Formats: sequence, structure tokens, C-alpha cells
Amino acid sequence: MSTMEQRRAFLIRQGKAFGDANFDADLDLVVYGGHHTIRDAIWYAMALLHGDDPAEHQRACRIIRKAIATQETDPASRWYGVLRTSWEAEAPTDPNWAEFNAANFTGIYHRFRHRMDPATIEQMLAALDRALEAIRRRDVQVSYTNIALLASLSLILGGQILGKDALRRLGEEKLFGWMEYTNLAGAPREYNSLTYSGVALSPLAEIGVYAQDPEVRLRAQAAEARVWLHLATHFHPATHQLAGPHSRAYHEEITFNPSPTRSCLYLVLGECKVVLVVKTKNRHV
Repeated sequence: MSTMEQRRAFLIRQGKAFGDANFDADLDLVVYGGHHTIRDAIWYAMALLHGDDPAEHQRACRIIRKAIATQETDPASRWYGVLRTSWEAEAPTDPNWAEFNAANFTGIYHRFRHRMDPATIEQMLAALDRALEAIRRRDVQVSYTNIALLASLSLILGGQILGKDALRRLGEEKLFGWMEYTNLAGAPREYNSLTYSGVALSPLAEIGVYAQDPEVRLRAQAAEARVWLHLATHFHPATHQLAGPHSRAYHEEITFNPSPTRSCLYLVLGECKVVLVVKTKNRHV
């Protein structure tokens, strides 16, 4: 196992340990911050699917099905295709949950469908289809970097998976539009962010691996390299931290708590100056 593979395995173990410690077997969901949070549960399912234990694969499938049960399925609703943030929420409240969870579903399908039962795959693809419609309706602006890139990933890979070329092309247009916007600006709108640089890296990396069109893969890889360049030119080795100024970076992550970007830095550079207890947001781990 290479050094980077060892680091990736460490992050996965940390994510799984978080899920194991906070799993509610009665609801098949994870408790975080006092609620049964849907996105955290799906990340835990992904950590379970990384392993070879069939019992853990079955648990992951139960989690995914329970998460899907929170999705709005009424086409007339403004929230159609969006999952609730928690089991306790009466309805969806954050439209970004369409992008986040559609991206999760495409990653699960590409990497783990061989470890899932057919019924769960069928439900997940139906949920993905609804989430892609939500993304299409919303059509988030390319200036909203992390959500625009998650939308691009979801539409490109989801369109491929579902055989919907119009959605795939829409995702490619979104990606190219973001690249043009970023070229004109000189840097990503969510600039030098310990929170969002890692979220931007993940969809670019996955498009660079799984997109069927070689030009799309190449352009995504170039965009990913550009984000890495911004991180490299602001990295402070003594603290294993990014030097400011920061755009849209949360206080808790600037002050040495785990973050999506620090997970990416750990994969590439190794040991951080803080203990990594990761419920990772970096889907390409």
C-alpha cells in the first residue's frame, strides 16, 4: 500500500469510527449535533462500503434507503428532488442538499454498486434522477463555486449513469462556464478557503476520473490543478495551515479544526499539526 493509500485508509477509518460511535440502529441514521443528520449518514454509508464486510454493506444500504425516504417526491413542490437535512426536519430547507446528495449518489454508484443489493441501487438511481431535476430547475450561478462544481459533477456523471445526454451536456456547460468565470476573475470565488477549496477539489477530481468525454476529463484535471496551485501558494508549513486572506472560510476550520481542505492536504503532505478526527466532506477520499 502506497503512502497516500495509507493516508486515505486512515481518513476512511476516522469517518467510519465517527459513524460507529454515533449510529442509531433504531433509525439506521447517524446522530450529529442532536439530530439524525442525512448527509452525515450517507457519508457513513460510504465509509462502510469501502470495507469488505457484507454486514456493513447491508447496513450501508439500509442507511441509504432511509436517507432517500426524506426526499421530496412531489413534482409540483419547489423542493422536489431535495432531501431533508435531518430526519427531524418536517421538510427540506436547504436547496444545496440536491447537489450534495446527487454527488454522493454518483460516487456511490461508480465505486460501490457491486457491494449493494439491486433494490437499493434502483431506489438510489430514482432519487438521483429526482435530484438532477432539482439541480436543472435551480441552475445555480457559476459564481457559487462549490455548489456550481457539485452541480457539474452531478449532471455530468448522473447524466451518464441515467443515459440522459441533455443533463450531461448541461453539466459540461456549467463546468466550462465556471472555468471561464474563474479565468476572468483570476482565482476561484471561494478563494483560499479551508472550508470550500476541499469541496471544490472533490468534484473536479471525480469528473477528471469518471467523465466519458476525454476533453471534459482533461479540462477538469486542469481546473483541479489550478485550485491546488492556489493552495500551494498560500500553504504555511509551520502550522500546516493556509495563510490568509480567506474567502468563505468558517472560523472553526481556520482555528485548526478538521476541514475538507485539511483532509486534502493531509492526503498529499502527510501529518498535520492537529489531530484529524474526520467526518470527511471530501468525497474523493
